Amino acid sequence: MVAALRHLEEHGYGTSPGNLDLALRSYMATYDRWPSSGDSRVLDAITAVEALLGSGTEIAFKLSFRMAGVLGGDEAERVAIFREMKAYYDLRSKLVHGAALKEKHRALLADPERLRHLVRELLRGFVHLARTPGLGYDKNWFQEHLDVALQVESERVALREALNLREPRQSE
Repeated sequence: MVAALRHLEEHGYGTSPGNLDLALRSYMATYDRWPSSGDSRVLDAITAVEALLGSGTEIAFKLSFRMAGVLGGDEAERVAIFREMKAYYDLRSKLVHGAALKEKHRALLADPERLRHLVRELLRGFVHLARTPGLGYDKNWFQEHLDVALQVESERVALREALNLREPRQSE
């Protein structure tokens, strides 16, 4: 991963889908920002996701749907990720707009590690994709075709393979 990141730094992020440069910087801020606080971590992590997958209206739904479709290896994972991302985006909106936080928001804020884990997995995939030319998944593809591709299982699986994402966790 370090070699891939170094290559992108030296040769640019121009061919990567989304705004990978901003996404990586935002993700790193979840660790580097001082003083460290849960609200900053959540805001930075969501900014990273938006830089890769966000656009237009209905952003909470789109980000949740896209994260679940890309990262979830099976139906159960997709449902869980969709729900988690909706909850994190709801928290993000409350933070940004200064609304009162409910207990469910405070619980997410107290431990944003699950969100960071999801964003890290997404970033790993996008870095891999950016370093593997010729797969056909460029900025235009993500803007024009992602949502439809996530509806067709064979296309979703092909995208996950191009992103070098792991298989779903096996039940023990």
